[in-house]
Amino acid sequence: MSDKKNNRTIFEESNLHFHFNENWQVQAFDKTKYYKALSGRGFKGVDFIGILNQKTPVLIEAKNYERRSFSPKAPDIKNILGDNPRLVTQFIHKMEDSLYVVRVIEKVLLRKWSYRFASFWERQFRSTYFYTKEWLFWKLLFELLDHESTTVHFVLWLRTESTYPDLDLSQILQLKQNLRANIHTHFDDVRHKFYIANRENNPYMGSLEVKENLS
Repeated sequence: MSDKKNNRTIFEESNLHFHFNENWQVQAFDKTKYYKALSGRGFKGVDFIGILNQKTPVLIEAKNYERRSFSPKAPDIKNILGDNPRLVTQFIHKMEDSLYVVRVIEKVLLRKWSYRFASFWERQFRSTYFYTKEWLFWKLLFELLDHESTTVHFVLWLRTESTYPDLDLSQILQLKQNLRANIHTHFDDVRHKFYIANRENNPYMGSLEVKENLS
């Protein structure tokens, strides 16, 4: 679900509300028509792909392991346990699949005469008259990913309880450090930045606010 309010784009995912301000262009990636057309082929998409300040592509996957007010069951945290947590593999695959699908989308759009005409018009006259906002988003994303100076952000937005029945706060912190270390070993390219984010550790403070859905 998405909404526009007070010059912000708001999405709901995993019982969290993501409030992106006007510095962002954002797509709920796994809900776009392009991803849906390819998802039956086994690809896994991230929750959001955004462009921050017209220059930084940001891929965001949200995971919420907090107890839900509407659920009597304790949250299932098996995906973040162990020396090689399942969440690490899931996250890496979603990032890689999403970037691959973006390139497929580029090929699909380049086959459309309307997209090629609009691109020609924009290059010649610096006008976006023929563009929809969605096409402008994809066009800018393709250009940024093609540029050697672009840094792509991979974000795991992770919400956990401070304690669980069998885990105390220090053990939860150790789990997060383990996740971070495992994922960091994969994304070692200088063009990539990886963040584990939450309300207290938000790399986009001031432009992205995440609130729990209390309804």
